[in-house]
This record gives sequence, C-alpha cells and structure tokens, in this order.
Amino acid sequence: MTGEKYLRSLGKRWVSVGMHYQTGPSGAKATYRYSTSAEASLAVGMSKSGKLGTFSGNGSLKRSTSASIGFGTQGPKTGIRHYTMYKYGLYCNTSRSPGPDFTFYAKPTSFAGGAKSVKSAYPKTPKGNCVPFRKGSDFVQDKSKMSSYSKGVKLDAVIGVDLTSQSGYTRAASLRFDFPKAAQLCGTKGDPGKSPGLLVARGAGF
Repeated sequence: MTGEKYLRSLGKRWVSVGMHYQTGPSGAKATYRYSTSAEASLAVGMSKSGKLGTFSGNGSLKRSTSASIGFGTQGPKTGIRHYTMYKYGLYCNTSRSPGPDFTFYAKPTSFAGGAKSVKSAYPKTPKGNCVPFRKGSDFVQDKSKMSSYSKGVKLDAVIGVDLTSQSGYTRAASLRFDFPKAAQLCGTKGDPGKSPGLLVARGAGF
C-alpha cells in the first residue's frame, strides 16, 4: 500500500515565534503579542529509518494560531526569545520504485498554546540600520518579512534534532517598543521600518 500514514504523536513542542532586545542604556520596554491567526512556518523533519538521531530538516509547513497570547512587557537590559507550543506527529510515506520505499516525517499538526520566554544574547546591529526616537515615543512593528530562528522547534528529545522556525510581524503578531527616554532602534538586517530582521533598542549615543 502506498501513500502517507500517521504513526503517532510527538507531543506538544516549544516553538520560537518572536525575539526582541533592549539594552540598559536604551531604557526601552517591549511588548509582544501573538494573536489569533498569527502564522508560523515550521520545519519538517525527514528520515529514511525513523530512528532517533537520523532526522534532518526537509521543507516546512505553515500553521496558524486559534487563540491570542500576550507575552507581557519586558524592560531594559533584556534579550528575549518567546515560545509557544505546536503539536507534532510522526508520519510514514510508502512508495514503490519498484520495491517498497519508506520515508518518515515529523510534521507540525496543530496549535496548542502556552507561553515561555527565554533570555537570548544580543545580536550585532550596524549603526546604519538605526533610527532615533525621542522621549515618550513608541514604535509598533506589525508588518515585516519572516525571520528565521535557528533551533526554533524543540524536537531533540523525540527525533534527535531541533529544527528551524520562522515567524514575521503582522497585525496578528505585533511587537511594540516604548521609549521613556531618547534612544535608538536598530535592525539586524535593515531599517526598523522595512524588513529589519531582529530589532534591538539601544542608547541614544550608540
């Protein structure tokens, strides 16, 4: 018999869906919300044997949320990676060419929920990617290309490797910075207002 067959659940897995950074000199605060219909691109694991430690990334599938999650507000001196949970399942695809050939896949199946925030090291930001903000201003990022989070899908315990997740800013996944004093906001890949990559709030004198 050919085709794909569901084998078993791989459980609820933590998935990285957002990151932001505020240095001490910036004084900035950041609030991230992952709302209903927010979309993430989650890696698929592939293996020819299905055994632990033999899987590697092979494409991705998009999955969206069915609820809204607020990750709270983080103050200065903070580098944060935010996680929520998606369910994964193990599948086997059988083909004949000419004999039976088996390929195993670890795939995201559905949104589960939950919230976890983990400290993350500050990335480098070129000065040319920074813009100034006056005291009392704010910035909301709700439209940008997806950023890739290495080891963003925590599957090591069940398939032997963590895979990549991708998430962008939309009306359903927004990041807000508040500036109680003058500061700069910088992108790792470009200006904050257009495809910035990761966002880092820095002091006015950066």
